[in-house]
Amino acid sequence: MFALNKLMLECLLYINELRSYWFETVSSLLFYLLLMLGIYWMASSDGLSNKTNLVAHMTWVVSAGLFTSLVMIAKTDVTNKVLEVMHTFPMSYSKILFIKSVARAPYDFSVMLLTLLLIFVAFKPSVTFFDVLGDVVVLYLYVVPFVYSFALVSCGLIIAFKRAEVFVVLGNALIGLSAYAYVKSGSPPIAVLLDGIYFASALVSLLGSYLIFYKLRSWTLKKGALGHI
Repeated sequence: MFALNKLMLECLLYINELRSYWFETVSSLLFYLLLMLGIYWMASSDGLSNKTNLVAHMTWVVSAGLFTSLVMIAKTDVTNKVLEVMHTFPMSYSKILFIKSVARAPYDFSVMLLTLLLIFVAFKPSVTFFDVLGDVVVLYLYVVPFVYSFALVSCGLIIAFKRAEVFVVLGNALIGLSAYAYVKSGSPPIAVLLDGIYFASALVSLLGSYLIFYKLRSWTLKKGALGHI
């Protein structure tokens, strides 16, 4: 119940933040949409099918949203020097990061849907909107444990070394290249999500990332640098 109340509060806080900084939200959204449209236009000339490009591109958009949200949350907490205070909270910082990322997920999906809609209007691909959207949802469910694990490790590195920009750039580039490479080799069918090997791999990835995150945070805490830039 406490976690659910925390999630609802985070959703309301995030909506209020978007409304309070509406100019920055709108301008950054427009820039991001133009950037994604430009990248899709360039990628569409590499000989891949329209559907292949779209599925990879949209998976990149929504996965990068999850990754960037987590990384920027950690960066903001480091910059505002609140990590030492949050260390005393009854809820662990990793759980706080998870709840905040869930609260931001609807915005990430909205951006993905808007980007996909604009691509259909601008480029008029030969496939249907919902056909592409269905494959994107399946692929996103497939990769989300690994993207979250990668983001959590990046948050631990940001807390330890106080550098976020390099992780944002490299992380988004790596996610984009991985999405295109994976889709080019064949998108996973929905049955793969029920495969035991997939579940084991996802579980190992998540547990490993939590372990690395706690090790980096504990190391930073022992140094006395948790609340310092």
